[in-house]
Amino acid sequence: MSLSLAMIVRNSENVLDRCLSSCYTLFDEIIIVDTGSTDKTIEIAKKYTDKIYNFKWIYDFSAARNFSFEKATSDFIMWLDDDDVIKPKDLEKIKNLDYSNKDMFLLKYEYSHDQFGVVECSLERERIVKRSLNLKWQKAVHEYLPLTGKQSREDISIHHYKQADSLDRNIEILERLIKKDPDHRNFFYLGKELADYAINKFSEFSNTKNPNKLELANSKTKQAIKNLERFVTFKDAWWEDVFSAYEKLADCYLKLNNEQKFIENIFKSIQIEPSRAEPYYSLGEFYESKKDWLKSIHYFETCLNVKRNSNLMSSYYPQFYTWKPALSLVLCYNNIGDVQKSYELNELLLKFRPQDKRGLDNKKILENSQLRKKLKDGKGKKLHFGCQDKSSPGYVNVNSTKTETTDEVFELTEIPYFENSISEIFSCYSLEHLSLKNSMQALKELFRVLQPSGLLKISFTDLEFCCKGYLKGDDKKTIDGLPEKQWYKKQIYDNLSGFSKDELKKELENIGFIINSISNSSFSTCINAVKPSSGLKIGWVGISDENFGPLRIRVLNVDKVLKSWGYKSSIVNYPEIINQNFDVAIIGKNYFDEHNFKNVRMLKQYQKTVFCDLSENILEFPWVKEIIEMCDKVICCSYALEAVVKEINPKTVVIEDAFE
Repeated sequence: MSLSLAMIVRNSENVLDRCLSSCYTLFDEIIIVDTGSTDKTIEIAKKYTDKIYNFKWIYDFSAARNFSFEKATSDFIMWLDDDDVIKPKDLEKIKNLDYSNKDMFLLKYEYSHDQFGVVECSLERERIVKRSLNLKWQKAVHEYLPLTGKQSREDISIHHYKQADSLDRNIEILERLIKKDPDHRNFFYLGKELADYAINKFSEFSNTKNPNKLELANSKTKQAIKNLERFVTFKDAWWEDVFSAYEKLADCYLKLNNEQKFIENIFKSIQIEPSRAEPYYSLGEFYESKKDWLKSIHYFETCLNVKRNSNLMSSYYPQFYTWKPALSLVLCYNNIGDVQKSYELNELLLKFRPQDKRGLDNKKILENSQLRKKLKDGKGKKLHFGCQDKSSPGYVNVNSTKTETTDEVFELTEIPYFENSISEIFSCYSLEHLSLKNSMQALKELFRVLQPSGLLKISFTDLEFCCKGYLKGDDKKTIDGLPEKQWYKKQIYDNLSGFSKDELKKELENIGFIINSISNSSFSTCINAVKPSSGLKIGWVGISDENFGPLRIRVLNVDKVLKSWGYKSSIVNYPEIINQNFDVAIIGKNYFDEHNFKNVRMLKQYQKTVFCDLSENILEFPWVKEIIEMCDKVICCSYALEAVVKEINPKTVVIEDAFE
């Protein structure tokens, strides 16, 4: 068996020697086709071969490559670019390949590397082919050989060290090409190149505040969207390219601040291929930018856990499965006060990238955290803060100073327990005695130590009630021996920070708590909240877009139970499912007509999971069957109803009791 190397080159004096010196011993002949060099390229090529040919550049890579293949005489042909390198271990693997009964070898193409030399982008390419197949390169740019014959995928890498940006050149070729060849692949690559160009320019121009330059980036982005949206309409498009197109569309729409289109397209990419981390990382970044730490944590952790389908052949970005989500999770967990988890994720980051300065700096800070040093396992304990001289049975009674009834002494801002280890916390008139900054830190600490579905009860002096009490106070009346007006005044000034019920509710929700209930007395408020057990947002369609009918008791009860279990559940209308980005929509009684059919179809287009809650047999009514067919699950109130529904949609579940 003999092997030829076929290369096309142009002005390659800076890289050609590196390429050929890494691999020349592999080949029986080396074919160099020069497309118009004006430097020392040909002089360098002559050190390795005398088979050097000239080819007039006609803006067509396939034409040049086909010319190089025509000059080869060996049994098999291998192609390389001038900025490629074959490392010694891979060279030996190629030398030892078994060519018997093979027509084509697919090798890994390590297309880009980070500052540490670690691969950032990898794909598989048709690299070595049998000459007798007489294969022809296709397309003028982003050229390829048709996959045919008996193929062998090998664990062998060719490393590419790109020297120059080729976006402008490729866009020029594709714009010329697409006019005479409106092939789906040309639409894809033109859209992709325009998107990459625009995204690079957004980064470059972001600090210039030059309206003309920003308009250029916007214009290229819109052109990218036009070409990619045209591409995804082709029925014969390669599905991995369709996945990438939706990813690029999501990026483009986000640059144009169209968040809804970003969400819509990123979920379309996930629907096509759920075993890739890249779209989950984009969602993590999106929610991180909004400081929605729980959702960003959910998507970044998905990146670390997803197992990429080994059969995929398009570009693979290892960093989105490893160190990038780990680095982001360090920040996210730190922002919800979970210092220990932040430390653990930083250790994972350093495992992937031992020399990363960010990880090394984080390590110094997190290792020296006093909070992390003194943490212990809460083992499901219940804590009562601000107990003073009153003991609460079943609770660990906590104060900032020692009293006869105090079990432990520590501050709300530094709770010495591991994350997710406390089952319940009762904070009794303690939060308002902290400064505003410390009270915010205390709320993060309460969230950190609670277990998923853990209960938080906060009683506090309500600033709004006290102010109203002072303004309306009657000094002829007394409270605890003080004139009413003076008593309210004392409550206001005795506290370092003050909250109204609405203010504290908002702060708790911003941190990630689910509010269960709020109750008031003459001067105080008690809020019951739950730490989420899941990042899912569940929306009960309890109000239609047009009609405001009475809610079912079943909906109210199940909504209440879901919240107590730590789910983000709300009673909403259809637009809120989309606009507030709920994950699951539940529809039910009275929502079966053409209007609601169109709304359910809209939810499915936005990649929402839709459950249908049937409490009676109403299948004879118009649109019921059509709606049920689209749903991901149908919840039936009886086995008899389930038997009928299964003929329409087999994905059913029976709930005899709404609380089950």
